[in-house]
Order: sequence, then C-alpha cells, then structure tokens
Amino acid sequence: MEILYPIGIDPLDELTNLHGQGWNWMNAYFAYRVTKVETTPCDDLIAYKKALKKIMVGQAEYHEGNVEKMEFIHRRLHTFASWLFFATLLACLAHFAVHLMILTLLAGFLPALAAAMHGILATGEFSKTASNSKLMAAQIHELIKKLSASKSLVKEDRTVVIDFHSIVINEVWGWKAIFIDKNVPLA
Repeated sequence: MEILYPIGIDPLDELTNLHGQGWNWMNAYFAYRVTKVETTPCDDLIAYKKALKKIMVGQAEYHEGNVEKMEFIHRRLHTFASWLFFATLLACLAHFAVHLMILTLLAGFLPALAAAMHGILATGEFSKTASNSKLMAAQIHELIKKLSASKSLVKEDRTVVIDFHSIVINEVWGWKAIFIDKNVPLA
C-alpha cells in the first residue's frame, strides 16, 4: 500500500479483491493497515523512487539470505539423517557380534530419529522455499535495474511498481499454497 498510493494507484480498486474471502484476521489486519496509509499523491518523485528502491533492495537481500538459510537447513537435516541411517546399520551389524541392550536401543531409536528428520524436510519444504526465494530475488533485481535505468517516474516506472507489488503479493499466496496442507496437529 505504501508503494502504490503515492503514485495514485488504489490497490483496493485496481489490484485486489477481498470479496468472498470471508472476514478473518488477515483481512481485518489488511483493512487496519489500509486505514493507516497516507493516501495523498507524492510530490517528490525522486524521494519516492529512492524509498522504493530501498524497499526493493531490502526485499532482494531478504530473499538472498533466505536462500542461504533454507539450503543450509535442508543440507544439514539431510546429512544428519543419512548419518543416522549409517549409524543404524553399524548398530545392527555390531548387534550380530555382541548382544548388548544399547545396540538394540540404537537400532530402534536411530532410524526413528532419521525418519523424523526426513519428515521435517518433507513438511518444511526447505528446498522449495529456497528455490522460490532465489526466483524472487532475481525478479526483484531485474525490477531494480529497470527502476535505476529510468531518469524520472514515467509509465514504465509505474509498471515496475505494479510488478513489484504483484511479486510481493504472489509470494504471500505462494506461501499459502505451499503450507496450507502442512497443518500438523500437536496432539
């Protein structure tokens, strides 16, 4: 909202449609935020472009950092789970030679722990989230280049603003699509 109103775009009229979505906490928060946004057009377009670019750079940096975090989590969980399966194999082989209670416990516990880690990997969608963030960062960097290339706020810049807004909104819908069926009950 903060990036669209100053250039005369009312997202409630042009870009979003809350009709039929029900009144939940997200829509209530959205309505609250809309009432807090300054709706007067911006007179200082140079300052507006500078502020917009700062927002866009911040989003791109967030997604670049998110790629690193998600890939690290994915790699770490996968590696640890693989080592647990190898440790289980060793415990089973050792159990043929020596019958110890700890080996029986390890042969049962280690694969359960590894399976739980693979369940976290499947539910967390870390690799998919990383690739989505990588794509988002690339798209935002492309828009930053377009914004930087223009000298004044013209129709192309308005398109950049709308495209950036769409990317950010679509990201939220993407998160919803990825995680809507991942609601794992605690009990």
